[in-house]
Amino acid sequence: MAIKIKKPKRIRDRKVKLSPSKPAVEVTELSDDEWRAAARRGLQRLGLTFEELAQQAAGRRFDSPEALKFWRVLGGERP
Repeated sequence: MAIKIKKPKRIRDRKVKLSPSKPAVEVTELSDDEWRAAARRGLQRLGLTFEELAQQAAGRRFDSPEALKFWRVLGGERP
């Protein structure tokens, strides 16, 4: 008696059903002033200055995962 093993499909062969009612990504456009204000609030929430966050980025040693995520959001751009 032979045992048949079903080979899993490759990930790229799988079809993903997307819900038509919900967008996959929500995008909010900010003005320059809104972006700067949001960036300042983020730095305040972390208890860091931009210089301190940039120093952590230069050393690739962030105090927290939130600091790393926020640095990526800023893209290294000073608010």
